Amino acid sequence: MKSVCAFTRKPDLSRADFQDYYEMHHAPLAVAHFPFRAYVRNHVLPGQRASFDTISEFWANDLTRLTAVREGPAGAIMAADEARFMDRARIAPARMVSTILSAGAQTDAQGVRWMLLLRWSGESVPSTLQSWAQALAARQPGVTLDVILAVSRRHIPGPGAALGA
Repeated sequence: MKSVCAFTRKPDLSRADFQDYYEMHHAPLAVAHFPFRAYVRNHVLPGQRASFDTISEFWANDLTRLTAVREGPAGAIMAADEARFMDRARIAPARMVSTILSAGAQTDAQGVRWMLLLRWSGESVPSTLQSWAQALAARQPGVTLDVILAVSRRHIPGPGAALGA
């Protein structure tokens, strides 16, 4: 199972301070408490405009176990830490299905990972988008196509829109 979540900083923090706190404090805390198979943080680069600061990707083998941890004492610990640096009202989670279109490293030579976020109406990926992604994958290693399956039911402006809410 894969899920993603867009996170936005509290108004009194710079993007750099938010991302530093996330990497140095919050991510290690999450890894210590949650049974993630993989956990990747994708930070918005300096100078880029976005209504969120980070999109994190979470992979888990056992959703029931992950949910149990989240609803227990570890969930309270994580929520308290999130309140230190995140605008919790703007947290935008979504479940996804990920299709690997080409094998290989998902970062460039500088270690930067690129994401292209698209929003469209409809129930499925249009064939033209699927064809474009497959053509890109033929020329570029490390391409995946991630499609949102379910988004939080509450309306979340900003990062929620980026994730298709």
